[in-house]
Amino acid sequence: MNKIFFILSLVSFIGCSTINNTDKISYDALTTSNDSLKTLIIDLQKKNNELDILANNVVIESDCGKIISDKITLNYKFHQLYVSKKAVNVYCLPDTTSKVIDTLYFNHYEKSWNSAVVNRETFYNLYSKYRGKRNKKGYLYHKDVVTNDQNVNGNFLIVKKDNAELVQIIKANDNKNSKDRIESIYNFETYHQAWRMVSTITPALKNIKVLFNYENSLESCPGTRNNEFVAYVKGKGFVKIFQTISEGEAGESYGQEIYFPIKFGNGNIKLVQSSNFDNYINYGTGEINALKCPKNIGIPTSELVVVVSQETRAIYEDDNSDSYTHERITDKTTFYKWNGEKLILIDSESKSKTVEADY
Repeated sequence: MNKIFFILSLVSFIGCSTINNTDKISYDALTTSNDSLKTLIIDLQKKNNELDILANNVVIESDCGKIISDKITLNYKFHQLYVSKKAVNVYCLPDTTSKVIDTLYFNHYEKSWNSAVVNRETFYNLYSKYRGKRNKKGYLYHKDVVTNDQNVNGNFLIVKKDNAELVQIIKANDNKNSKDRIESIYNFETYHQAWRMVSTITPALKNIKVLFNYENSLESCPGTRNNEFVAYVKGKGFVKIFQTISEGEAGESYGQEIYFPIKFGNGNIKLVQSSNFDNYINYGTGEINALKCPKNIGIPTSELVVVVSQETRAIYEDDNSDSYTHERITDKTTFYKWNGEKLILIDSESKSKTVEADY
């Protein structure tokens, strides 16, 4: 097995020529200490789940070449990785200009037991084996892969593009031996201060394999939150199902919640609020937090999607007043039927009331 050594310039207060599991080397201490320097050689082949090494003036050598870094961080942490591009390189050294020793394709799965930050770029070390090749060593660039929490159902990857203003869901086809596994792509725009993939579920709706709930939020006035619900539909690919909007400031607000049918282990199907997908049990009562399906709607629960909205508008004393005394609250419930391809509007009902302002 080829060995790669990191030659580190470290301060002498470490006090030994080897590093044990409890050593923590601070970069601040390295740069501020006036102690004399000593050189240590670290073998990156060594497995260690505890050790974090941070050092400067590093020379990284292998039989395929040598690179020099002003700083390196070694993080011994296990990662599960998926290739997030059509094809990516496996490098001999943790540097994209080093020799390319192999190519991996979209959605390929790998394990890494440590990573190295070299010249401010992260590389995952594949030092055990990959693609069944024992003793084959290499590095994957962090922008070419995503971690396990960004993989959904094995065939979907959630990928943030480099400019951070575009998030993609990429669907892999079922041919694991193909060099072109990208089947389809859906783009989300990150047009507010913060974004997140809130949840992914498989609802009871016909032909939907997975439903993604993607959220954009803006904390400054007016506060705004948009949730975009996108499904992967059999025979059609990615389909935008609905987008809810919530916003408000100074006595004026508008908010929406959407309910999807979820099938439980006992076979029952309940309408569950999108924000409660991961917390749908009321632990106080032991019951499921679900919307009761109206008996007169004439649609099976497995085909029903319900949007509940509330609008609040301030009622001012007069046109010249800056203060309001009452609020007009309007609640609206809208019913949709899922026909296997899209939502169809069925009916809606609303009611309003006026209340004294509470502020």
